Amino acid sequence: MRRTVTITGNGFVGKGQEEVISLSPDGNRRRVYVPEIVNNKSDNSASVRGALYYQRKTASDVWVDCDSMKLSAVKAGTAVKIKMDSATTKELTEVIAAYREAHRLHGIPNGTFTCEVEVTDLALLRDALGNDEAAAAILQTEDGAAVAALVVQRLAQDDDAVGLAKRFASLSSDALANVSRAARLAEIGEALVAWDQNKDNDSEEFWQKFFTTRPWILAQIFAQPVVFMKDKAYVGGKTYKNAEGQITDYLYKNSLTNNALLIEIKTPGAKLVRAWYRKNTVCLIGDEVTGGVAQVCLQRQNFISEVSALRSKSGEDFHAFNPRCALLVGCVAGLDGAALESFEVFRNTLHDVEVVTFDELFARLEGLIALGNVDVSVALAEADEAALEDDIPF
Repeated sequence: MRRTVTITGNGFVGKGQEEVISLSPDGNRRRVYVPEIVNNKSDNSASVRGALYYQRKTASDVWVDCDSMKLSAVKAGTAVKIKMDSATTKELTEVIAAYREAHRLHGIPNGTFTCEVEVTDLALLRDALGNDEAAAAILQTEDGAAVAALVVQRLAQDDDAVGLAKRFASLSSDALANVSRAARLAEIGEALVAWDQNKDNDSEEFWQKFFTTRPWILAQIFAQPVVFMKDKAYVGGKTYKNAEGQITDYLYKNSLTNNALLIEIKTPGAKLVRAWYRKNTVCLIGDEVTGGVAQVCLQRQNFISEVSALRSKSGEDFHAFNPRCALLVGCVAGLDGAALESFEVFRNTLHDVEVVTFDELFARLEGLIALGNVDVSVALAEADEAALEDDIPF
């Protein structure tokens, strides 16, 4: 978006024209901002100051300032509130960004100077980052990838991440969508790299920690919108001696219906089939598969029986309406012939438990990456290489 700004200066201070930032529905009142640009020696990015005015239109179509008041006259226990709606705030932000950009490009003029500046998302981002020399150096290159990485780094490091995020509210919806998309693709890519490097890891504790820090991955198992509730969740079953309680690896719930979903995980190395039952015809299903199915079904049964007490104690809203269960176990790669047929027939006859293998789950993530046109092999190579209210006039 391009804006024309006119500045009258003396080499030290430059005064801008009146910038209308809001207009009343009847067209008879408005707010204007009169900016000034200055050379701020302590913070060169803080180069714009100004004043807000509340004006009304006279019968002769002349805009005049409304009466002002001295803030020193405000008594203890009272306050002055100046509220601006989102459109006014956006306009003010863009005006300030335009004058800051004019100062960055041209400095303070001697006399009257008019120029046209591009108020880009990059310029607004530069304003949001403030006086950060490292950021400025990267922003000067206008390298989109570097800018996105810098934003993520700043958001992750800033103690007031919410406050910093609010400062990016002036970015266009397309720009925010691109940043969000890039961050999600990076997150998926990181998970795929970790999978590639650890697919032979047979420690169930490792995979527990892996999915606890990335609960969105297990959410891909279900064809419904789900949210993560808890890992190692107690789902009932204790005896009168307070023993033998059932713990499910992960508890999710449907984000729309609040119906619970239970997930039990094993390891990628768990055997899906173990021996011939009828040679070259039927295979026995692996112990980790049959045992895992029985385990999660028992957890489900106890959960249904005790859901009222569990819900009352947790204070969370969830249900157990015939909840779905999932078992993540082994890898299907390498299975063929009768072994593959036996496994597929077995899991497809299960009514309440979805059996998914590790390589199938991560293949789904690769599908998401493919939708984003990202070459995972490049990421793997790089990983290896790197190992409004008018309360008062004003």
